[in-house]
Amino acid sequence: LSVLVPARNETIDLQNCLEALVASDYPKLEIIALDDQSADRRTPEIIRGFAHDGVRFVQGDEPPVGVLPKNHAYSRLAEEASGELLLFMGVDVIVEPSSLRQLVELLLSDKRDMLSLLPMRPEREASKLSFVQAMRYWWELGFPRRLFNRPPVLSTLWLIRRSALDSSGGFDAVRQMITPEAYFAKRL
Repeated sequence: LSVLVPARNETIDLQNCLEALVASDYPKLEIIALDDQSADRRTPEIIRGFAHDGVRFVQGDEPPVGVLPKNHAYSRLAEEASGELLLFMGVDVIVEPSSLRQLVELLLSDKRDMLSLLPMRPEREASKLSFVQAMRYWWELGFPRRLFNRPPVLSTLWLIRRSALDSSGGFDAVRQMITPEAYFAKRL
């Protein structure tokens, strides 16, 4: 399992995310964090601070013309990863020690190629949920998306088999898509 975390101009969220990841009970875990051209020095400092825990730092670069920055960051992370399973997650996600293991077990037991999850927010943070974010969750989960052959998916946390990603065209197929995970979910 390769856990892939793109980050730009982050501070405490990135610190908390990486602390939770290194505390995972998942065996044979690879964690790669990409500094996506942060304007500050704090983001790369945080990532490099976890080098002794096995977190690998990747420096992002300017995306090619016609490629959205997030998709370029995802592509770079996937290129660097050695795992057959790729978990893309935002820096605002905090996992419990057993979460990654349970996620992989679910993917394997259900014989799926991809899973997308909506992480739970602690009650104390529910008031910080922005209106736009809440509407995005409602759109994905509350609206009858299956009628339009569009499975619910969020970029917050999604797991995909490398072979499924590659057979779906990889990130070259989603160069300008705002939600590339939606493309892969629909294909798979």
